[in-house]
Amino acid sequence: MNQKNKLTVVAGGNSGIGFEIAKGFSSEGSKVIILGRNKNKNQKALAKISKVSKLEVIEAYECDLSKEKKLLTVSKKIVRKYGKIDNFVNSVGLWKVKPIAKLKKEEIDEMHENNFLPIVLGCKVMPSFMSKGSIVNLSSFSSIMPMQEGSIYSSYKSAAITFTKSAAAELSKEGIRVNIVTPGVIETPMTSNYINKNRTKLLKPISLNRIGEPKDVVGPVLFLCSNLASYITGENIIISGGKYIIQE
Repeated sequence: MNQKNKLTVVAGGNSGIGFEIAKGFSSEGSKVIILGRNKNKNQKALAKISKVSKLEVIEAYECDLSKEKKLLTVSKKIVRKYGKIDNFVNSVGLWKVKPIAKLKKEEIDEMHENNFLPIVLGCKVMPSFMSKGSIVNLSSFSSIMPMQEGSIYSSYKSAAITFTKSAAAELSKEGIRVNIVTPGVIETPMTSNYINKNRTKLLKPISLNRIGEPKDVVGPVLFLCSNLASYITGENIIISGGKYIIQE
């Protein structure tokens, strides 16, 4: 899964799963560019990766992936400086739960702008700046089995899978493979409070009997961006530790 001499852009790479993915590509020899909305979080992520990476090119740009013009501007800067992009990993997302009856329109819009629109715009904008290569989007196990009081989140994560399959068919003509990974229960700064409160219940259906870590998602993403996966596109890889693989 050698990524030497490649350029990988990781959206949402300043924390959680995205951060581990950025670190993983760096460790495999890829130049890494992080896209994130929060400048301070971007800089902290770069500092952490730089401590364990021998590469000179690890950079971050402020970018809101729900804003097409901003993504275009940043992508142009990256390509002018480093050349064509080989891999684009879209780990942008927002996790919230709330009963349907209490949902406000602003909250629905917020979920749309964080969990679906970035997937669409990533697949619309980035191919123009790519040298064939690979796009990997991220979904959630709630796309397969909706979570209680997570109707909007679950719906958008399901839509991300459907969109990825359509994008894969279209972008194959440009030599770009598009796949998606679907993590199960992964402990990140965004989910840790919920997991700690519900750990026993969450562990019960997981065959491997442990909560996932962000690094558990890195290998499958690296694989999908490697030559080992050159004949794979439009697929969804579930990374759940065997969650609900049998009936209770």
